[in-house]
Amino acid sequence: MTRPPTQYLEVVFDRLPRSIEPALSSWLFRHGCWGTQEKLDFTQENLKYEPLIKQKRIINVSAYFDPGKREEVEGPILVWLGEHSPQTKIQWQVQNSKDWLTEWKKHFKIFKVAGIKVVPAWQTKKLKPAEKKTSLIIEPGMAFGTGTHATTKFAMEMIQKLSKMSVLKGSTVLDVGAGSGILSAISEIYGAKSILAMDNDPESWRECKKIFKLNKTKGCKVTPKQITEIPGRYDLVIANIIDGVLIEIKESLWKKTKAGGHIILSGILSAGALAFEKSFLEGHKGVVIARLNDEEWTSLLISK
Repeated sequence: MTRPPTQYLEVVFDRLPRSIEPALSSWLFRHGCWGTQEKLDFTQENLKYEPLIKQKRIINVSAYFDPGKREEVEGPILVWLGEHSPQTKIQWQVQNSKDWLTEWKKHFKIFKVAGIKVVPAWQTKKLKPAEKKTSLIIEPGMAFGTGTHATTKFAMEMIQKLSKMSVLKGSTVLDVGAGSGILSAISEIYGAKSILAMDNDPESWRECKKIFKLNKTKGCKVTPKQITEIPGRYDLVIANIIDGVLIEIKESLWKKTKAGGHIILSGILSAGALAFEKSFLEGHKGVVIARLNDEEWTSLLISK
């Protein structure tokens, strides 16, 4: 087994126009670059939501090379910059290799959404005993979401709304396209009694089992079955899936929802939300009782 390098050469490009970054990256990789990284600036409206990236025209980018390659690549890099971006400044430094997963974990902070504290597994000691009942323990960095994407946040807020309407306690829930199982676990936190998570990806089944174990859920289960194979009807059906798929499985979603029950739909592109809503409701006696949206995504809460 090849051991990872103990050092790397970092080349920092300061004041690089974003418009030429793709060309520079392509050139660097052709000349032996191991990888590149942009230094990002963030803005955060409030502590409820995760920071958003500021889009800037002038950026700072680092490229990584074998530390023995400096003499080989320094001249060509300076020539390339002289031709394409003479205002860009460059720095060279040899760095000791790091455990990047550990470094990343240092910067992942607890955040709150829909009344739930989302807590990475390695920070659970920071929770007070009373906070554990309203906290969701996650393993960030896995193949599926961690609660930061707008579609997931909107679905979480819809679950919270149903809890405030006093219709979630003791209910049954079907989580369609469950991903990491976050929405299933949150449904239990907010009072649901029995939650079935389903997804067509085996990786999702593993992630659901993991998050259910982390949160010591009692009523959450995951199944490899397709929605047409699942018997019975549910008080709440949740589907956080892209809108095209929601239309494809629309009849199954209606069929699996009890009369008087609710459907949460997320993953709807805002640009086509009105047309989607009309198409989804067509042929069914359902009423949209809540909408959440931003410029890109829309979520609906439907009463059947």
